[in-house]
Amino acid sequence: MEYVVDRLKELMAIPSPTGFTRAAAEYVKSELEALGFKPELTNKGGVLVSLGGEGDPLVQLGFITIYMEGITTSVFMTVRIVFLIVGMCLLTYTTSPIALTDAIERLLSPLKKLHFPVHELAMMMTIALRFIPTLIEETDKIMSAQKARGANLDTGGLIKKAKALIPVLIPLFVSAFKRANELAL
Repeated sequence: MEYVVDRLKELMAIPSPTGFTRAAAEYVKSELEALGFKPELTNKGGVLVSLGGEGDPLVQLGFITIYMEGITTSVFMTVRIVFLIVGMCLLTYTTSPIALTDAIERLLSPLKKLHFPVHELAMMMTIALRFIPTLIEETDKIMSAQKARGANLDTGGLIKKAKALIPVLIPLFVSAFKRANELAL
């Protein structure tokens, strides 16, 4: 851990305003080379390094190489995320907001000694959890309204679907900010 902190301090000491990051990129490249990697500097000032995989590649499509280790890791991460979502759903469906606030506050209570606003943070988290169903309902209403106006939100590739969501996201953000402003008053 000390190694990481020392390298971060050295990196942060290098002057690197926007557009003048060459010295910082060179530093990162030299540190990666010292660790045995083969980094390259990009023409945009970034550092590109391949971490590689173990064993023979399963699939190689241009610059994308897929290893069994990568598939195993992605499946493991997906299962973890699914369990996290299921656990959070069970928690929020079976526990009252007051009990959640009290539990979060108790969990974070050691931070009170550092004068951290634990109660306010617990309240913010509970309010955020409380408004998730409201935001989902608002999203459904906005999507239905956009579809009634002729918007095609369900067809096309990934990029086309993402672009089609812009008319949904803008009103959703506006309504969320209005609701937050009303709640703050």
